[in-house]
Amino acid sequence: MNAAHDMGGMQAFGPVRPDPCDAPGASPFHAEWERRVFAVTLAMGATGQWNLDTSRAARESLPPAHYLGSSYYEIWFEGLKKLLIAKGLASAEEIGAGRSQTAAVPNVRVLKAADVSAVLLHGAPVDRPATAPARFAVGDDVRTKPMNPPTHTRLPRYCRGRLGRIVAVRGTHVFPDENALGRGEHPHWLYIRCASMRPSSGARIRRRPRFVWIAGSLISMRRRPDDMSTNEPKHRQLRAALPELPFDDDGPVFRAPWEAQAFAMTLALYERGVFTWQEWVHALSAAIEDARAAGDPDHGDTYYAHWLSALECLSAAKGCVSTAMLEQRRAEWDEAARRTPHGQPIVLKNASPRALSAATLDAYRTAIYRIDAHPDIDMKIGVENGAVALLLERHGAGSAVFVTAFNPFGRVLSDEDNANRQRALTERVARMGLRALPGAGIDPITSGPPKRACSCSARRATSPMPC
Repeated sequence: MNAAHDMGGMQAFGPVRPDPCDAPGASPFHAEWERRVFAVTLAMGATGQWNLDTSRAARESLPPAHYLGSSYYEIWFEGLKKLLIAKGLASAEEIGAGRSQTAAVPNVRVLKAADVSAVLLHGAPVDRPATAPARFAVGDDVRTKPMNPPTHTRLPRYCRGRLGRIVAVRGTHVFPDENALGRGEHPHWLYIRCASMRPSSGARIRRRPRFVWIAGSLISMRRRPDDMSTNEPKHRQLRAALPELPFDDDGPVFRAPWEAQAFAMTLALYERGVFTWQEWVHALSAAIEDARAAGDPDHGDTYYAHWLSALECLSAAKGCVSTAMLEQRRAEWDEAARRTPHGQPIVLKNASPRALSAATLDAYRTAIYRIDAHPDIDMKIGVENGAVALLLERHGAGSAVFVTAFNPFGRVLSDEDNANRQRALTERVARMGLRALPGAGIDPITSGPPKRACSCSARRATSPMPC
C-alpha cells in the first residue's frame, strides 16, 4: 500500500529528533493513556479475531492527513477502533459513548490478567516448516518487484524494483501480504537483501548499505553475472547518447513505475526498427527545448515527462498511433484518475479499443491469405478451410495466426522498409520457438503485389501460443 506510513526516502519532513522515551531506562510511554492503548490492543489481538498483519494494515490505511497528524499510539488507537467496528465487536456509537450498549459477542477468547506475562514471553512466532526449496541462495544478485499494491505489504517503496544481493536465507515465515487480507499464512522463504543505495535526494555522498528482509515472492528475478556483462555495452551506449539520463551503477534510475514503462517502450520500438537512435535523440531534445521555452525550470525531475512527450510525438510521426488516439487515451486516463480513491492504483477500465475504418475491414474480408505450404493454401476470413485443419494436425498444433509487418496501421511504407520489418518479424518468431510458414496477403481486386506474411502455429495442441 502506498500510504503515509511508508516514509522511507521521502523528503521535506524535517529532521528526525530523538524521543525522550528512547533513552535507556526511560518509560516507553509518554502518558498513562498510551499504556492503556497498548494493553487493550494486545488484549484484543489475543481474541483471535484478527492477526498482527491485519492490525498493521488497519493503521496503514488511515487517511494520510489523519495518519501524519497523529502520534504513534493515537495511530494504534484509530487502527484498533477500525478493527473493532469491522469485526462487529463494538459499534461506533459504543466507542463514542465509552460503554457497551448491546450484548457481548459470544465465543470470543479472553486474555486473563494471570496469563499476560506468559503470553508476552511466548510471543507470536511466525516461522513455519518449509514445504519447498528456496528459490535463491546467498550471493544471488536479484531485483525486487516494481509493485504498487493497494493492500498491505512489507516491501517499502524505496526498495521496489531495485537490485541487490542475497546475503542471508532465514527459512520460511508467514507471508504478511496475504495474511493481512485473511487469506491464510502462505509461508514464504525469507531473504535478507543488501543494496548499496544513495539517499533519494540525490546528494553525492558515500553510499551506505541497506539491509531489507524480503519474502521470496516479492523478488521478481535473479540477475546472473553474464546478464550484467551483457547489459554493460547497452548502458555505455545510452549514457553516451543521452548524458542527462538519470543513471547509477545498476543502470537507468526511475522515480516511478511509469517512467520505467516509458523507457522500456522506447527501447522496444527502437529494437524493432520503428526509429533510429539518432531520430530518438532528436525527438527528445526537441521535447526538452519545447518545455524550456514554455517555462519548465528544468531541475531534472521532469526528465521523463519530456521523454514521454517525445515518445508520443515520434510514435505518431512513424504511424504507430494517431494523434486522435493519443488524445482519447489521455482523456481516459484523466477520467480514471478522477474516479480512483486516494492511495489506490489507477486502473484503466473499459478503454475504447482502436477502431478500424470500414474500408480497412472490407479490405481484410476480401483479401486472400495464402500459406506457402506446397501446395499453397488460400484462406479467407469467415470461410472454413479443411486444408488448414489438416496442416495444423500435421504440425501437432491447436491454433495458428496469420501475421504481417507490412504497412503498419495502414501506413504505406517503401518496399525496403517493409522487407526489413518482415525480416525482423520472422526472426522474432524464430526466437520464440514457434513453427512458422511463409505466406502472403493478396488483394483480389487490384491484383497488386502480395504483402508478405507468416503463418505461426503453436507447438502443442494443448497449449496454443499466439504469435
